[in-house]
Amino acid sequence: MENNGESTFMVNPHSQSRLRVRSEVSTTTWDYLTTFKPPAHLSLDAGHSFFEIIELSPGNIEFEFVANLFTSTFYGRKQQAGRSPLSNFPPGTFNVNNYGNAGFGAINLPQVPQPALIGGVPGQGRGKITKIEKVYNCVVYEKFITEFKRMLKKYPNFKIEDILKHLFHGTRETAPNLIYETETGFDQRFSNSGMYGRGIYFADNSQYSSAYGHAVGRGGF
Repeated sequence: MENNGESTFMVNPHSQSRLRVRSEVSTTTWDYLTTFKPPAHLSLDAGHSFFEIIELSPGNIEFEFVANLFTSTFYGRKQQAGRSPLSNFPPGTFNVNNYGNAGFGAINLPQVPQPALIGGVPGQGRGKITKIEKVYNCVVYEKFITEFKRMLKKYPNFKIEDILKHLFHGTRETAPNLIYETETGFDQRFSNSGMYGRGIYFADNSQYSSAYGHAVGRGGF
């Protein structure tokens, strides 16, 4: 195999003919912001609902991304999925006014690690992912976008990945619908004291948050 600085060739030793080699990498683009942009039918107008829940199907990019994020940290290991796609945006390059059209780069999703976890962990009798649901809330989303824009303007030298993250949270005794069915979402007024005082705590490690999971019966959370 030879490389002339521009193209890679394979040389047939018998005929001395050159064969051009072309490699392809499969990537899928997923925008961290617009994926949660609520459908148009969600509204605060009278007679409309402002939130909606959909169930994601295995094989769907969002299902695989969340499953990968969950399983890769379920046993306390720090996620090894590679560089965050948000790092495609250096400080100050994200256009605040065009967030809906500016993708966050291509996420090259690997095969979900530890696939046995999705179907059950052999020999360990531990949990499995039975369902992943996605919540749309047009009121919370609008507040989030407003705050996100403010953060971008306030910290122009910050990388996007330092401002926006995917994290885990366990609600314990609080039913999750009491959070996502409201116009407020997470409300610190109802939070408890933690290691750093009263507040709402999140983790990048699914194992940690699973200890605070809300029980849904038959050992699930």
